[in-house]
Amino acid sequence: MTKQNDDRRSGDRILTPKGAEQELGIPRGKIYNWIKYKRFKFFKPEKEILFWRSDLLNWLEQYAVIDDKEL
Repeated sequence: MTKQNDDRRSGDRILTPKGAEQELGIPRGKIYNWIKYKRFKFFKPEKEILFWRSDLLNWLEQYAVIDDKEL
């Protein structure tokens, strides 16, 4: 197992779309749409959809808008 996997397991969580909706407040339909268009990495063992919380948040971070006060 690599160090990255060790770090991920110690501080990250695997989520389902329903879990992400509850934990992060992102509508489930929006998450399914992002999955449909493969916006971030996910896993599909059998019929379940799973993803690392950090993969979703890292993908979203790419679209952060910087406020003038932050410059």
